[in-house]
Amino acid sequence: MGNFEAQGVAELAREPALVLRQDSSTTTRDERSSSIEIQTKSRIEIKRSATGIILPADYLTLDDVVDSIVKWDFMEDAVHTYEVNSYHSAESLLGKLYEIIENIYKETGVIGG
Repeated sequence: MGNFEAQGVAELAREPALVLRQDSSTTTRDERSSSIEIQTKSRIEIKRSATGIILPADYLTLDDVVDSIVKWDFMEDAVHTYEVNSYHSAESLLGKLYEIIENIYKETGVIGG
């Protein structure tokens, strides 16, 4: 992929899509549209590739999730959770995620702080 194409992908990923709510009254931003999926021929080792795991706190009540985290051998401080409530908008959840990511980057020295 050339520089021009990479810039295009980055620009598309920067802005979430606007999604019309089911009742057609308003639109909301959908961050999933700015996710980037990568497919590889070889297996990716999560433990060596990921800096941390961020997930809703309720997911830690699911055996399959906890078993996977244990299998991947993540340290407890590498698992970050957030609370989800029915009154949270997509924007507020996104803000929580960005704040957690910023803290991870500061803790690991990716950014100053």
